[in-house]
Amino acid sequence: MHVRLHRWLLQSQAWKSLSLAARCLLIELYDEHNGDNNGYFFMGVRTAAERLGVGKNLANRSFQELEDRGFIRARQRGSFNLKVRHATQWILTEYGFAGQPATKDFMRWPQSGMQKPVPNGGTNGPPCEDNDPPPQP
Repeated sequence: MHVRLHRWLLQSQAWKSLSLAARCLLIELYDEHNGDNNGYFFMGVRTAAERLGVGKNLANRSFQELEDRGFIRARQRGSFNLKVRHATQWILTEYGFAGQPATKDFMRWPQSGMQKPVPNGGTNGPPCEDNDPPPQP
């Protein structure tokens, strides 16, 4: 098996907005997908943290990022208490589920017009006109 990242996915606004940890987590989730188990594979925050080599808080934020951008959605939320201990079952929206075609929700992000702020590239002043020399420090 292999994990394939299509160029159209890598060029999407949703992918470009992801943190490095969220990108890595998505690859780990794709690795769990075998072609037939979408919506039926498990991964919890603890497992994600171990696989990424990060803390549980960062792993949890990465799951939230992936859900917010539409890459994944929970089929059944996990629980961790004295009686029930199971991880969340995930649906990868890039693939079909339960006989339905893939929704690829991430391709419609941002739906609300809210987008992660992008740094301005480190300029210290207003942009220059095309023929103006750059400002001196």
